[in-house]
Amino acid sequence: MTDPLQPQFIEVLALIQSAQQKVLAATNQELIKLYWSIGKYISNRLSTSEWGQKTIEQLAAFIQAQEPGIKGFEKRNLYRMRQFYETYPDSEIVSALLTQLS
Repeated sequence: MTDPLQPQFIEVLALIQSAQQKVLAATNQELIKLYWSIGKYISNRLSTSEWGQKTIEQLAAFIQAQEPGIKGFEKRNLYRMRQFYETYPDSEIVSALLTQLS
């Protein structure tokens, strides 16, 4: 025997799932902005010779020491953020990419 409330419950479940998708899309957008901004910061520091290549390794260690639970900011990923920025230095291109994630 089918529960007569099941269709209503399915509607509520659909609302929850829709909200979850929106949260994931917003989170992804913010992460992309963050990675691009970090990449820009690193690239600018390296290009003005304020920082040397070893500084990125020191930055990764600093982030890990300050926020031990945070993941994704190892030296290799910081270089990737720099590469991401240098591949897409125009913030309008990144903004267009972000709108595609919505």
